[in-house]
Amino acid sequence: MDTLLLEDWNLIYIVGIIFAIGSLIVSLKISRKILFSISIVLSLFCIGLFIYSLLEIRRWEWLIIGVSTISICLGIWIGAIFGIIIRKFIYTKRDN
Repeated sequence: MDTLLLEDWNLIYIVGIIFAIGSLIVSLKISRKILFSISIVLSLFCIGLFIYSLLEIRRWEWLIIGVSTISICLGIWIGAIFGIIIRKFIYTKRDN
């Protein structure tokens, strides 16, 4: 049971899910313009770190950095988009 928690890709999935939940919570609290600004800055940071891991590190052992940045970037955008959709449904139900 303990080996399943830390096996190969599970850590990458967990990091992506944590960032998606964090982005979802943040998206419910701040305005849409600030949310997109924060998401773009964090995505650019993730892309830069991914390129750094490909060009500078060049070792298979450290490829986890690049793969986890992809997971973080996807988690940020999935959480932001779901937060905007949920927020839209909450405000339309309150108006009715």
